[in-house]
Amino acid sequence: TVGCCVFQYKMPRLHTKEQVMANVKRICELMIGAKAGLPGLDLIIFPEYSTQGIMYDREEMFATATTIPGPETDAFAAACVEAKCWGVFSITGE
Repeated sequence: TVGCCVFQYKMPRLHTKEQVMANVKRICELMIGAKAGLPGLDLIIFPEYSTQGIMYDREEMFATATTIPGPETDAFAAACVEAKCWGVFSITGE
């Protein structure tokens, strides 16, 4: 048996890398909290645009994009290890 969670997460509207990283921190905290509340959880899936948000400005999109590996993926990996859970995350990359 695999415990799965498809997480409802409001699509953010972010404009800076700092806002994106604060959002990444929040997503990681939510993941760790979900696992604490649902110990049988093995996989958590976050929706499209949940990390960087929707981008309507090309310059903002490239300014907030990540590289893989990068600080966003490092944070998500650390949260997965801490929660002992797999995660699926939406990432806008270069």
